Amino acid sequence: MKVKSNLKNFPDYFYDIESKKVYNITLSKVVLPSNPSSKTLRWKMKNSKTGWAFFSEKTLLPFYKEYIQSPIFETPCVSVIIPKTNTRKEKRLVFGVGVNDYQDTVVPEGKILRSYSVWLDMLRRSYCNKRQEEKPYLKGNTVCTEWLTFSCFKTWYDERYFTDCQIDKDLKVKGNKHYSPENCTLIPRSLNLLYRSVNSEKFRHIIESPRGFTVKLKLDSKTYTVGTYNIFQDAVHARDLSKSILYKNYLSSLKGCYGKEVDNLLDKLTNELEETLLANLKYETLVKNLYVKKLLKDDFM
Repeated sequence: MKVKSNLKNFPDYFYDIESKKVYNITLSKVVLPSNPSSKTLRWKMKNSKTGWAFFSEKTLLPFYKEYIQSPIFETPCVSVIIPKTNTRKEKRLVFGVGVNDYQDTVVPEGKILRSYSVWLDMLRRSYCNKRQEEKPYLKGNTVCTEWLTFSCFKTWYDERYFTDCQIDKDLKVKGNKHYSPENCTLIPRSLNLLYRSVNSEKFRHIIESPRGFTVKLKLDSKTYTVGTYNIFQDAVHARDLSKSILYKNYLSSLKGCYGKEVDNLLDKLTNELEETLLANLKYETLVKNLYVKKLLKDDFM
């Protein structure tokens, strides 16, 4: 039988029915005493919503402003009203599409989960109008249905995670704008920077000055000056040839370090670089950087 309490106007604390002892709350959470005389405690919130709760020993209880009626326990004279612990999370979609179904906190010990941060940024890049206005090249990005649920993305991400990795969607499938397990790979940050999108590939790494067109390539914190040319097209050929051999040499240094998926991607990228090398090999005499010339000589001896 449901019986209402005759206790009224309690401040923010817990009341043990059997022992009639009071337990203060801290930061909207309470830890039950190690040896409580009763596991049945009473709470009252500032919004005047009161209720009964049935706890196991040393349980942590977060407070919420919304409550639902729960079945009556067999404990005499105890009616139970419990917090809706997951309701808010389930109702509030992330960027209008994502569902954070993770049962634990995504900010353990004050530091956000790496997988959640990546998932959040992926949704932001795909479904946040403000971000797409700031960066128009993000328009058209989509996320597969499976990854709209955080737990599904977290499983995929955690199985492949390595230090300093980033998610990439368009190296495996060129021009791809759809995030999915089939299209995406976790790659080293340095590789992602190497292949990041630019507005104009035609002028990338080429600096115009009164002296002519200077080709400078940056790779792994190092800068390689390939040469300065009077004709722009000569600079383009020298850049493409030098970049191909430098990148190919760098990709080979990454093989075997990050797992099979990354190795398969490296093989694909290496094959593309070899095609560019062969197409531009006739311009070998344009390359003036000694290190790049040595790489070319070693590769085609």
